[in-house]
Order: sequence, then C-alpha cells, then structure tokens
Amino acid sequence: MYNVLSRLRKWSVYPFHRMDKLVSAIGFCTSVIYVISARTPWLKVKYWVRPKQVEYPLSIRAGSSDIRVFSQIFINGEYKCLDDINDVGLVIDCGANVGYSSIYFLNQHPNCTVVAVEPVVSNFESLQRNLSLYGDRATLIQAGVWSCSA
Repeated sequence: MYNVLSRLRKWSVYPFHRMDKLVSAIGFCTSVIYVISARTPWLKVKYWVRPKQVEYPLSIRAGSSDIRVFSQIFINGEYKCLDDINDVGLVIDCGANVGYSSIYFLNQHPNCTVVAVEPVVSNFESLQRNLSLYGDRATLIQAGVWSCSA
C-alpha cells in the first residue's frame, strides 16, 4: 500500500499535496478515484464520496470546480475555525454551489437548519441531490442574491 500511496503522491495535483490527509478524510479507494478524476477533467463523471465528518455521501462532478471546493471544506478544513460556535439554529448559504458548505454545517450543528440559495441550474441539481437526505433541515431556493434588483 505504501508504494501505491507514494505513486499517487507523485501523480496528484493541487489542492491535495498530502495523500495521507486525503486518505484519512475519505478513505483509500475513494482517494484513488478522486485523484484520477482531478487529473482527467475531461472524463465528466459523477461519483459519490463520504467524508468522515458527514452522515450521508455527496456527489462530485469531475471536470468541475467541485473537487476544489470539496478539498477546501473537507480536506483543508476551511470552516474548522467555526466549529466551536454553539447553538447554531440557522445557516443561510448564499451561492451554495452544490451544497458542500451546507452539508458541513448540517453535520457540525445537528440542530440547525440551512437555507441554500443557488442560481445555476446544473449546480442546483447537484445541490438537490446532495441535500435530499437532510429532509426538512435544508430549504433550497433556486435564485441569486444581489445587492439590488436587476
């Protein structure tokens, strides 16, 4: 297994410099798929991963920004600085993309609800798929948020 990991390290690209961090977050087999899909964006496949911090698996679309956003949130811990906040009741996720931030907060704060707003149709479809298992804890709105009306 060490030999395979060292080869994956050489083949991997930003944002996952350290394969051991990736493997500990999503497991070995999923890490292999993750690295391959990051290196072959033209494959245009969807696959499911379940980071250890979340209750349900979520989809990633290869060849999209999903991989970078997933890494920011679940591998690099972009929102860890907010983990100590208690009694979170509501999170409003404007520009929710495919829902990774929403999923992170739903799992970190089991009593909160999320309102996720996303205008792009393809992202909204993935958002629906990713948050469907969270039931009435997640309200999804296909719209944009801006400082003034168009």
